[in-house]
Amino acid sequence: MLSAEAEVRLRREYALMKVLRHPNVIKLTEVLENPQDIIIIMQYASQGDLFEYIVTRENQRLTEEQAKPLFFQVAQGVQYLHKQGFIHRDLKPEVCSHQRIWTMY
Repeated sequence: MLSAEAEVRLRREYALMKVLRHPNVIKLTEVLENPQDIIIIMQYASQGDLFEYIVTRENQRLTEEQAKPLFFQVAQGVQYLHKQGFIHRDLKPEVCSHQRIWTMY
């Protein structure tokens, strides 16, 4: 059960997320609510996240040439968020998920 303050923050966050449209930002597709739950449905990233992509590679590393386009796409997404007035407070490989990134190789 969320506190009233946490619920207000969550509702504000998903209301703002609904307007984001960028190829390198996962889309919020729907929000379902009932008296006990708030269910947030996001775009499916079939290729997984950046962390999983890295750890399943040989030596669990990317070469600079492999990392450059991935980093560029993450940076484009973050730049878009900043231009929209958002700050991503938890940027890490586990939250970098987008199908377009992983289909480059």
